[in-house]
Amino acid sequence: MSKKLWIILFIIIVTTISGFVVFHVKDPQILISRARILNIKYMNGSNIPDPSANITIEVDVSIKNPNLASFQYEDGSTTLSYHDINIGEAKTPGGIAKGRCTRRVHLILKFVMEKLFLDEAFSSDIKSGIVIINGYTYFEGRVKAFGAFIKHVYLGVDCEIMVNITSIQVHDQSCRQGISL
Repeated sequence: MSKKLWIILFIIIVTTISGFVVFHVKDPQILISRARILNIKYMNGSNIPDPSANITIEVDVSIKNPNLASFQYEDGSTTLSYHDINIGEAKTPGGIAKGRCTRRVHLILKFVMEKLFLDEAFSSDIKSGIVIINGYTYFEGRVKAFGAFIKHVYLGVDCEIMVNITSIQVHDQSCRQGISL
């Protein structure tokens, strides 16, 4: 073999190995970094929420991309539920999380308290002072490097959010992330 052929073969091997090492695609991560209640009305000075009032919840979602390549994601959705009753939903705008960066998405969800009163357990939750709301956020996207598609990713995070009714604060939250490739 000629010297040029060995050099070309060496460059191809080094480039291929570097591509697998440098551009090894890691899974992007999604989490609900903050959730808070902006407004709530109570009935006649009690700690019972007014069933006809609207409640606004502010949610910050973080999308962390550990890759050198960018993560481009499409419009997603965020849903709030209480005991399988859908109480709020918002579209999550698509975007790009650049390589090794975290992108924050700010959402405002509104729902009518009346939906919560449909569940018989709600009155006992109010008496206890803690209401547990489930939140689910979903994204679908692609990891791209040099404009080339590398990996298709489905991201979802399912959170259980404990809301203290008397202080109108998120008391605690626990989240589980799901990734599908």
